[in-house]
Amino acid sequence: MFERLSPPGAKWYLPWKSAEFSVPASSLRIVVRDVDAVSPWYVEKLGLRKLVGVPPAEPAAAILRFKAGGKSIILTTRSGFQTDRNPILFTKKIARMKDIMSARGVDVGAIEQDRQGIRCRCGSH
Repeated sequence: MFERLSPPGAKWYLPWKSAEFSVPASSLRIVVRDVDAVSPWYVEKLGLRKLVGVPPAEPAAAILRFKAGGKSIILTTRSGFQTDRNPILFTKKIARMKDIMSARGVDVGAIEQDRQGIRCRCGSH
């Protein structure tokens, strides 16, 4: 179901089960210039896995998921999906996820708290 991954490297020493991402909608589309060029970043940094054997509904697209039965993130070159909103990923353990992302070389910035007491990485980066 998933593309075969290379063996875990040093950046994967923290287990994903300790902090996981989720996607709020049934699928999330992200418009990119080159699907093949950016797909490895989503796999390496976010822990997504690329589906194989399931052709995307649109050309020049890739379907990625965190787990087999999970919601999809679709990388596509097809325009018309752009909005003024940034994609949002949710996690129940934001401090742990920040540590994992930092270990993978992603600068996520400071964790903030909004007026409702929700902890987030709220600003644009």
